[in-house]
Amino acid sequence: MLHDPISHPDLARGAPSQRWDDLSFSVILPVYNRSHSIGVALTSLLAQIHPADEIIVLDDGSTDDLETTLAPYRAHIRLIRQANADVATARNAGAAAARGRWLTFQDSDDLWAPDHLATVVRDLTHAPGDTVAHLGDVTYTSDTYAEQLVDIKNRTFPQTHTTRVEDPLQLVISGMTLQGAAVWRDVFTRLEGFDAGMRMLSDTAFFCQLALEGPFAVAAIRGLQARCCGRPPGAILRHSKAGSSPRSPLSWVLPATAGLCPTAVWTAAKKERCARP
Repeated sequence: MLHDPISHPDLARGAPSQRWDDLSFSVILPVYNRSHSIGVALTSLLAQIHPADEIIVLDDGSTDDLETTLAPYRAHIRLIRQANADVATARNAGAAAARGRWLTFQDSDDLWAPDHLATVVRDLTHAPGDTVAHLGDVTYTSDTYAEQLVDIKNRTFPQTHTTRVEDPLQLVISGMTLQGAAVWRDVFTRLEGFDAGMRMLSDTAFFCQLALEGPFAVAAIRGLQARCCGRPPGAILRHSKAGSSPRSPLSWVLPATAGLCPTAVWTAAKKERCARP
């Protein structure tokens, strides 16, 4: 049973946005030499209560037996191949080929809970037209470990309904993961996707830029989320107490910004991106 949809005073004002006339979803799944795990990831996508409109598997030059593993799924996926590059380039290529109005992302060793996409659809159906992204919580798991992304960030969200976050920069600046996210494709295209020129943290950098475009809908409902195998990446920094903000992981890419507030770090990162030839 799904939780209650997003509730916000803006929903009672004005006509419904035409943006939501087409709630179509593309899943972009890059893979490189993960034939041993991608089958489970695809099975979780195909088990969604609300199926995706398309699943794009972007083979980033794999050299293992990926073709054999994908054979049972070929009728349900679009397979695109490219020479080995990097995950940001692969995600951008998948986004460029996507037909859905909303882009979602999965990794080749991670899972979606069966209600994940149904929750996104229900929330966005009721969301104001300025919403640029939907975020679900992510559970990092191993044989001996399990922790939620929102707990790492020391944030609390209602368990009965989705929350509209007007200024999401503070939520994402300390590191972000894609597996629980849906992004409005027009905004993704306008922002030119992930910066393949960054050595790391292209996902966090993109989310920071996205956060400057409009509000997010956040559904941190236990059991309706994505699952990542293993511990959270080191780029997701832990908040020590409620309301605190650790230094942005973007300061690893731009050492001169260490110690600055998150907004200043992102401003510096944006200037560096714009200054590149």
